[in-house]
Amino acid sequence: MQNNQETQPQNANMTPEELTGELLRCLWRMKKCMAAVHASIPLSHSEYSMLYALEQLSCQEEPAPDGAPCGVRVSSLSRYTKSSLPGASQILRGLEEKGLVARTVDKRDRRCVYVHFTPEGTRLRRLAQRGFLEQFSKIVQQMGQSNAQQFLRLFQQFTDAVQAVTLHCCNTSQQTNGKDGAATL
Repeated sequence: MQNNQETQPQNANMTPEELTGELLRCLWRMKKCMAAVHASIPLSHSEYSMLYALEQLSCQEEPAPDGAPCGVRVSSLSRYTKSSLPGASQILRGLEEKGLVARTVDKRDRRCVYVHFTPEGTRLRRLAQRGFLEQFSKIVQQMGQSNAQQFLRLFQQFTDAVQAVTLHCCNTSQQTNGKDGAATL
């Protein structure tokens, strides 16, 4: 276990600029650590996120056609992952090439494509989930239950603030830009 005084800055006397800088450094360190955890899985972050979305949404929609495995529409995965339909399709194509997902076209409406896990996709998703849970259990144990709960509460507040600021920036940007992306006065 690392000495907390080595890893924790003296926040009480920091200027807003120093606090912002330290927050960015911590987020960067966390991103690097998460990349190391993620490296044990032979998937990109986008691919893993798509598999996670597929797991979360599976069987929430109407059953797949012709008794095919329960699947999710590509449009639903696109919305859930906040990616464009072509972007989601490209990620799914890569997962399909790796044998982790399969697509089924609805014979009644060929515009509807359902995506579902293959047995290998299910195996890899479970393996990844188990690995992440083990890592995060160790993190919670090292932090202590009380500190982990406090961190979670503060991190949720932080995420809400980031989302609010980002949403405000995006809305402001959309209001000041024309359809072609050029700034309007």
